[in-house]
Parts: sequence; structure tokens; C-alpha cells
Amino acid sequence: MTLPITSTAASSQLAQAGLAELTAASVAQAWAAIDPHNLRATLPDFNAVVAANVRRYGATSGALAARLYRQIRLDHVRGSYTPRPANLPPMVKIVNGLNWATGHLFGEAPDMDSGLTLAIGVAERLVMDVGRDTIRENVHNDSKAKGWARVTEPGPCAFCALLAMRGFVYKESSVSFHSHDKCRCHAEPIFGEYRPGEQVAEWASLYKEATRSASGKDKRTEWRRAFDAAYGK
Repeated sequence: MTLPITSTAASSQLAQAGLAELTAASVAQAWAAIDPHNLRATLPDFNAVVAANVRRYGATSGALAARLYRQIRLDHVRGSYTPRPANLPPMVKIVNGLNWATGHLFGEAPDMDSGLTLAIGVAERLVMDVGRDTIRENVHNDSKAKGWARVTEPGPCAFCALLAMRGFVYKESSVSFHSHDKCRCHAEPIFGEYRPGEQVAEWASLYKEATRSASGKDKRTEWRRAFDAAYGK
């Protein structure tokens, strides 16, 4: 992991992962009501149900992140600060994401399984981003915070590992979290010294070796190839 995992942080990450699973289950349940032969009539109801659940679970994600922020802050600094959950995604953003996921269903041979997978990915990302944004925004507003760090899930993809290797992001930075569909990484606030874990050091060593002779965009290609070979992706 990117940071030494405390019981509080580990519990929060598990809770966020569980929230993603609940989100996926709710999307699958709503998906069962879609009629592939009457998409224009049934997709709007699907969008409405999923959008409501995204905002519901997003609120929980924000609350979990705020609680994590409060506890980590209490462990490192003195003084009071009340973390606030980030805003929920607007309905239009949720519906646009779901429309993207289901747009290909209007073809001659709609792939319903693919549509469900894409819709779940969109919903999970929007829910989890509320928690991530909660950490980022409070770091920016808290005078005691130094920055935030990306903490990957076990067995991350090459993209997430690469971002985690960059260390922590200073509070003054406007860098976003850069999540992707099915991403289970989360952000943790930094108040003291940042200490990357052994896994990050291992990735950094692999990156240095894999990209030794590469430049520009080729570095990412070589990194992805080496990472996938090393970790069975």
C-alpha cells in the first residue's frame, strides 16, 4: 500500500469497497427491468433508479471519508477541524454517464452484458469519487494538512500503481484523483511525514528498469508491459 495502513484506514477502505459492491448490486437489480426490445421506454426508469442510488451511496462514501479524515487528523495534529463531505454528483452527470454506458445498445445486436458492465463501472466510480473528493477538498481547506496520497487496492492496475508512485500531492495542487471505472483506490490525508510502503518502492524499482531505454510515451508502454508481466495482469 502507499501508506502504512492503520486499523482505521484499513477499515475505511474495506467499507468503501463494500459500498462499491452494493452499488454494483443495485445497478444489476435495476438492469433486470430493462427490455432490450423497448429500450427507449425502459432505460429512463433504469437511469432514474441508478441515479438515486448513486447519490444515496455517494453520500455514504462522503461520510465515511470525512470520518476517516477526522480520525487521521486527531492522530497527528492538535486543534479542531470539522471535515465536510464533498458535493454529490449532479443528476445530469450521472445520467450522461449511464447514457454513455448504454448508448451502444441501440445497435442491431445489443450486447446487454457489456452494457451492464459499463453501467456498473460508471456508477461505482461516481460513488467512490465522492469519498475521494472529500479527502482532497478538506486537505485543501485545512491549514494543518500537507497533502493527500493515493492508496491503491491490493493488486492494482499499472495506471494506478504509476500514480501511487508519484507520492503525495501537495494541498496547493489542483491535481484531480484520476479514477477510472472499477477503480478501488482511495485518497488519504497527510499531516506528518510521507512514508511510501515497500510495495511502492518495488514498483519504482521495476519502473526504473523497464523504462531505462525508453522516452516520452514509450515509457508508459514499457511500464505497462513490465508491470503486467510481473504481476500477472
